[in-house]
Amino acid sequence: LLLTSEGFGMTNDKYMRLSDIALDNRDLPHSLGFARKSFEISPSHIPALNRIARIYIMQGRIDEAENQAKQTLVVDPDNLEGRTVLATSYYKKQDIPKAQRVIAEVLARNRDYVPALELLRDIYIDLKNYNQALGLQYQLTSIKKDIPEAQRLLDLGKISYSAEKYAAA
Repeated sequence: LLLTSEGFGMTNDKYMRLSDIALDNRDLPHSLGFARKSFEISPSHIPALNRIARIYIMQGRIDEAENQAKQTLVVDPDNLEGRTVLATSYYKKQDIPKAQRVIAEVLARNRDYVPALELLRDIYIDLKNYNQALGLQYQLTSIKKDIPEAQRLLDLGKISYSAEKYAAA
């Protein structure tokens, strides 16, 4: 229905809603296309800029994601999602110190910013720093109240198992 209303004035919000629907259906090409349409309407539309960068990460287009995140930060230097995508691109390139530095900047602005905490937890897991990862996982479960109990326990169990804390796992 939204697509058929295109002749009746598509807006950033309508294109982003279409992008949401496509993303919910794991249709990355269409989600990206709709986010780009939103960007064409307004090159400073932050949700579109962030969506494009996130989809690039999901597609494995890491250099493009990094460039897109940097473009977002030119428009909005304080954008936490743009900074987190930038940190993710560094992480995917195995530049862990840069990723950690950007995450620290994000968490200095908002210590409970879930995407940055999740990324930092994943970095700690990769570095086999399981105690730090467990601490972050506990912090995440206290922040994210909508996590089903089974998922919360599974996440904690996986990290505990990796840390060879078998009884806790």
